[in-house]
Formats: sequence, structure tokens, C-alpha cells
Amino acid sequence: MLKGRGDKKVKNKIALKTLAISIVFVVVASGNVAAQPGPVTVQGVVTYADGTLVPDGWTVLLENLDECYPSEPWATTTDSTLAPFNYLVTGTAQLTSTFVITASDPAEIYTGTETFTAYLLETCIINITVTMLCVTVEYPNGGEEIAIGNIVEVSASATDDTEVVSVDFSYSADNGTTWNTIGAGSLASGDTMDGIWNVSWDTTGRLIVGDEYLIKAVATDNEANTVEDESDSTFSLMDKGKPLFKNAEVEPSTILVGETTEVTFSIDAADKESEVYEVRVYYGATLIGSMSLVGSYIQDTLAWKMYEFQYDLTPPAEATYSFSVVPMDTYGNYNTTTVSVEAVNLVTYNITLYPGMNLISLPLMPNNVSIEAVIPAGQAADGDWIYADKPGQGLNWEYACYSSGWKGTLTTLEPEKGYLYNRAGPDFNISVTGTPLTSVNTTIYEGWNLLGYAKTESASLSIINEPCDWDWIYAWEPDIGWEYVYYYSGGWYGTFIDFTPGEGYVYCRAGPTFYWIY
Repeated sequence: MLKGRGDKKVKNKIALKTLAISIVFVVVASGNVAAQPGPVTVQGVVTYADGTLVPDGWTVLLENLDECYPSEPWATTTDSTLAPFNYLVTGTAQLTSTFVITASDPAEIYTGTETFTAYLLETCIINITVTMLCVTVEYPNGGEEIAIGNIVEVSASATDDTEVVSVDFSYSADNGTTWNTIGAGSLASGDTMDGIWNVSWDTTGRLIVGDEYLIKAVATDNEANTVEDESDSTFSLMDKGKPLFKNAEVEPSTILVGETTEVTFSIDAADKESEVYEVRVYYGATLIGSMSLVGSYIQDTLAWKMYEFQYDLTPPAEATYSFSVVPMDTYGNYNTTTVSVEAVNLVTYNITLYPGMNLISLPLMPNNVSIEAVIPAGQAADGDWIYADKPGQGLNWEYACYSSGWKGTLTTLEPEKGYLYNRAGPDFNISVTGTPLTSVNTTIYEGWNLLGYAKTESASLSIINEPCDWDWIYAWEPDIGWEYVYYYSGGWYGTFIDFTPGEGYVYCRAGPTFYWIY
């Protein structure tokens, strides 16, 4: 039973943690065993910390981490009639395999996981012990009135019998239907067994849906168990006059040095207590103009106004030019956000193609992305083929072939995409002239992807912002063949270490779809 400390709020939220267990292997068959799948039997007890069995009906799942079978995961439930054990489940292995077994109650409040190695035709005895992890939202916990624009110190208490390693916070503006990340908390007082965790929440310009909110805290311990808690009731974020905004941007965000380019600023603005009166654009302390109202719409009971402003910009040198966009309401209250324009020079980059297969990409944005402009008739050879992967999960090919002109479904060559180029003629250089990309956001889908590296300088593999175990990346070197890296347990391992301008890559994604931002 959980007990309170002093006047501290205690909630009945408990998570399972797996302590060290004893695993006994009993060989039930001996001699030479052919490398064919065979059964692996796992049995044991799931108990609370005091040694009593958990109730019948808990889910127990077994999975082979080294091999894949259609019947995975193998499932059973706890059953005290199996005494002296309370579960029995049979999996499959070809030879020696690593398994993971997970026990959880029907409400998934308690969860425990253990990894072990077993040989086919073996019986493994695994005993799992349950202990406690608890987290409680302390502030804001319901009934508070907080002014939008304040920095709020969100707080939660967390206890564990071993170690709390993190507490992550989020907020909801729709009574818990959806949650938005605030960030990871830091230990403010106490220790990792019983402490207070805080995170700073900047409410400026972000909270634009409704005026009643909830906080959620998710605690994780050193055995990867998690438990969560929400505010007891909603609290209010009061609009004290500062306008709200969203969709602030400037297009194009990259322009050429020495050329006059018309850039367009845009923003949506609203105010809860009054109305947006004007939106101004500043460069430093200099007012360069007021934005024009171009439309309006209603969303979440707020009247949003859409503003735009065109401005001719002639940058004298390569630099980042930052502008302040300032919505103001009828009472003179204002909010500020910053948008930037990157001024760059034209760059030419050469990519060498060799006879046979090449895996390439464009490290900058060409002036003309048509395939005829990037690889003109004087360089293409009859019998050249280019293959690309259409966006989406899995490899979906489109192609172009050259025979007195380019023909096929592939009509443009662009950065971020990878291209398989089967060269029928001799060596030649693709000379690409265009503008470097200041930022890249490439969607990498689960499974196979053919993609490009869209920068003019090499970069380490650390620029992949969301790697997961068993991600594989392949590169092709005409004089070497396939090179590769894979990600496992926190690092990349393999035969190449850097992304190189002009080269393409095959990415086999083991985890969910993510956005590669660099």
C-alpha cells in the first residue's frame, strides 16, 4: 500500500518494475539439432514485492528478438492453477535466440519486461517481481488562473524504490483528448527516489485553443517503467491583452546576394479580449511597413485575421536577415515573433558519373530542376537510365531513360531525393548550378527509402535526429561497391562515417516514419 508523506497528495498510480531474476535452463533434448525452428518453453511466476502472486488474467507476451515468426508475439495469461507457476508460454527459435517477455495487467498500469537467451527445445524459468513507481502533478493542478505570456514553472513529485530517471510534461487544451509536449523536467529538490521535478513552460503565442487546460506528467524509472498523472481539474490561461499569432513566415526564405527579390511576409493573428488592430514589420528598430488584411476565419471560437506584406529586398552580402513581425491589439498590447531570410550566392557543384551504376543526389537547388536542364543532351548518352523513389512507404519506382531525349515518368531532379543512375556512356561530370539549402526536412518512411543528402559540405551521421535500433543506411561507391552503417544501442557501426555531397543513400528504417531535419 502506498502511504502519503506529510500533507503530500498521493494517488493510486503504480507501475511494474522488473528486478533481477533467476533464469534456469533445463535441457530437454540433446545431441545434434538441425537448424530448423523448434519450441522454446517459458514458465515462471509473476509476483508482487511481498511475494504474493498477481491476479489471474494478466497478459504475458513472448517475442523472439533475433528471428521473426508469423505467430509472434506468443501470448498467454497468468493462471494460478499452473502452480507452482502462474504462467506458461511457448515460443519458437531456430538455434540460440534472444527473447523478451513482458507481463502486464489488463489496465496496463503494471508492466514488466525481461530479456534472456534460449536454445530451441529448452525450458526457461523466469520469475518477475512487482514494485512501485508514482508521479503526482503538483502545479498547476486545477483552479489556477495564469496569464498567457507568463513563464510557468510546472511541477510534479515523483517517487520510486530505486531511481526516477526522467519526468516529461505536456499540456492539453481539449480536456485530455490531445496532448502537446512542454518538455523534460529537471530535479528541483529532493532526490531521484523522492523528489520534485520542474519544467519552464513559455505560454507566449502558443496556447490558441480554448482557455481551460490540463497538465500531464509521465515519470520513467531506471528500468524503463512509466507511470503518469494529470491535473485534478482544469486551470485557466487568461488573455491579458497580448495578441495571439500563428503561421508566421516569409517566402522565399532563401534569396540571392545582389539581386532584388520581392519577399512576402504572412501571419495569422487573433485576440481574446479585444481585436487585432495592426501588424507591423520591423528590421531591427526600423519600421519597414504595416501588413495588409487579406482574409479571416473562425477557429475554436476565435476570429483570426490573415495578414500579408510584400517587400523588395536586395541583400549586399551573404547573411541572415531577421525581421520582427508585431501584432498589436486595439488597446496597444503587442506580441512579437521573428522570421528570417537567408541571402546566398549561386554555387556550382560537380558530380562525377561512372559507367554502370551510380547512386547520386543534388547538394543544392538547381536554377532549373527539369531533367533536361540538369543533364542536357550533350552529356546524356543513349541507354542512360535514372530511377527515383516516389514519396511514401516502400520503394515505388519512377524512371527516365535517354534515347535522343529523356523519356519516362521522372521529369525533374531535386535535392533531398536519391537517384540510381545507370550510365551507358563514359565518365562525365554533372555540373549543377543553384542555391544551397539552409535547412532540409526529409520524410523517412518505415521500411526502404531512396534519398539524397542536400548540402554542399560533408556531415557526420549524427545529423540524423531520430535514429532507432537496426536502422541501416547503404552507400554505393563505383570502385568499391556497397558500403553500409547500422544503428544499434546508441551508435552507428559500419564502413562509412560521413554523408557526402552528391551521393545518394538507401535508408532501411526499422522504426516509425520521422522527419530528418538538418
